[in-house]
Parts: sequence; C-alpha cells; structure tokens
Amino acid sequence: MKEIATLNELGETIRAERRRQGLTQDELAQLSGVGINFVSQIERGKPTAEIGKVFAVLRMLGIVSIAERRREWRRISKFIESGEDALV
Repeated sequence: MKEIATLNELGETIRAERRRQGLTQDELAQLSGVGINFVSQIERGKPTAEIGKVFAVLRMLGIVSIAERRREWRRISKFIESGEDALV
C-alpha cells in the first residue's frame, strides 16, 4: 500500500496505473464518465478537481482509497485528551 500525501502524488499514481493497464487518457475518461481534459488535469495534480469525478477515475482503475489516521495523530490526540501541559 502506498501513502499519497499530495495531489501530485495522486496524479502520478493515476497516470502510472492507467499506463500499466494500457489505457490512453481518452479511454480512461470515457470509461470513467469524465472528460479527457479532467483526466489530464488530475494526472498533473490539479488542486480544484471535483472529488466525485476523482473517485470515478479511481474506481475505474481499481484503486482503493482508504482513510486512516496516522499513528502520530493518535499519540497527539491521546496527549490532548490527557490534559497534560507538555509533550514528554
């Protein structure tokens, strides 16, 4: 599993999987129900891409998205809940 932390990384992941499957941007767009310009833009990391369309592309490629809290956030939230004054 690969962590994707930026829109550019998301775009690179989509491009790599599209190419691995032997699809052109036009073919992916048609199969996903989006425009070719949209596919091109998300592959370049467009910051304002419509999230529903992004998920349509991900589903078409078979890319699963998982939302999970990072471990360090768990540690920080436990600290905050404890009410302590400083991190140890």
